[in-house]
Amino acid sequence: MSAGISEQRPWLQSEQTIIVSGYGAFVVNNLIEEGHPDRIIDVMTVGPVHSPPRGVEKIVWKDKENRFYSAWARGDMVSVSMVPVMSTGANAVFVNGYSKADGWEVTGLDWDTGRTVSRTIFGQNNKGNGAYAILQFLESCDMLFNSVVGPYRIPMR
Repeated sequence: MSAGISEQRPWLQSEQTIIVSGYGAFVVNNLIEEGHPDRIIDVMTVGPVHSPPRGVEKIVWKDKENRFYSAWARGDMVSVSMVPVMSTGANAVFVNGYSKADGWEVTGLDWDTGRTVSRTIFGQNNKGNGAYAILQFLESCDMLFNSVVGPYRIPMR
């Protein structure tokens, strides 16, 4: 079992929904060390200007022990503000984050292992900032990305 993100810091905060599938639950850390007091400005600057929050974790309920345990944790993952989503068809959970090297991206993580299975890189343009939107996948498997500049369709083939 891996060490959870709660074991890496004294406490964390998640402002996003918890993804639940079967006995597993996926959470993201949204606690930032610095930011802007205006939430609109904050969502535009966390990542490019202010250090983004780090850490995601899948916990699993162990029924016989009546407790949760960490199935896997990724302290390197960033989920700035977009609501994470799970695709049961792809067996993956997706987050929108930012890194200095690649800019904005949507990263897909394998539900069972936490291994990175997909990366859609938008670059430094704020077009890749999801800003509290909900990521959606269409029947064609294309991504409907609801950016701060409006929604657009991304072919995933």
